[in-house]
Amino acid sequence: MRRFSFLVMMLALVGIGAKAVDFSVGNLKYSEFRSGKSVYCLGLTSSASGNSSVTTITIPGWVTYNGVTYNVEGIDATAFYQEYYLKTVVVEWGVKQID
Repeated sequence: MRRFSFLVMMLALVGIGAKAVDFSVGNLKYSEFRSGKSVYCLGLTSSASGNSSVTTITIPGWVTYNGVTYNVEGIDATAFYQEYYLKTVVVEWGVKQID
């Protein structure tokens, strides 16, 4: 249900002319929502995905991109799907949901 609500919200933003920003910082991909105040972690970047040297990831409570600091609101349900080398995911304070 939460994922459905997130998709509806994203479609509404696109419908009114707002454009979500997708970006990467370090080994993680993020997608902006809530008018630029928050992001969701989408998973590993293409260079980190499937990389046997990436065994531990930390999801920060906030991330800065292009001079803008975003709250990391949550983690997508499929963020680390089939990431067989990944053994540890540390979730910092401030991350509220895993969908």
